[in-house]
Amino acid sequence: MRYCIIISLAILQVSIALSCVRRGAECPDYNVINVFHGYEEREYPPTTWIMTSVQATNYRELGSELYTKLRSYLKGNNDQGLSFNMTTPVRTRIDQGTCATCASTYSMSFFLPRALQKDPPKPLDPSVNVLVEPKTRYFVSIFDGFASYEDWIRHANKLALKLDERNDMEKNYYYTAEYDSPRRRSRRRNEVWMEEKKIKHN
Repeated sequence: MRYCIIISLAILQVSIALSCVRRGAECPDYNVINVFHGYEEREYPPTTWIMTSVQATNYRELGSELYTKLRSYLKGNNDQGLSFNMTTPVRTRIDQGTCATCASTYSMSFFLPRALQKDPPKPLDPSVNVLVEPKTRYFVSIFDGFASYEDWIRHANKLALKLDERNDMEKNYYYTAEYDSPRRRSRRRNEVWMEEKKIKHN
């Protein structure tokens, strides 16, 4: 019996160690399914996020507004008055407009801490919503540095070209994921995610 307890504790410790944390901030766990040249395929379990959106033809001046709304939720602007630590990444889904001058939809989201994943407090701001995502696979590319608006577009286009011949991905939107605080000067992590169409996997 003692041997079983020791083994169980060891498994628990490994499980905790493998939970995603970056520079002290919680992040969503995932499994790498395949690794390709310049990108990888990941599977994320069901996850819960806090999210807010805006439609715009130019996102440059609006990103900070979305961030402030979500940050306010983390600092207690919710129905339980709970305040909790920042998570990572800051993720933005970009649904591209149907023409060059048409507005796109930008949806920024924060991953909710694991303790709140199943029962998150409700936002008090009506423009902020709880987003529950099912198990999902993404094609992901990673790059370093301070990403400008043009950098995100360039890396998204680069990943889209690599996936051009695939028919199992969503082509009308993509995600940007920024893992590090603006105060972080080096070894930054940026990712572009493109979602795999919802199909059944064995």
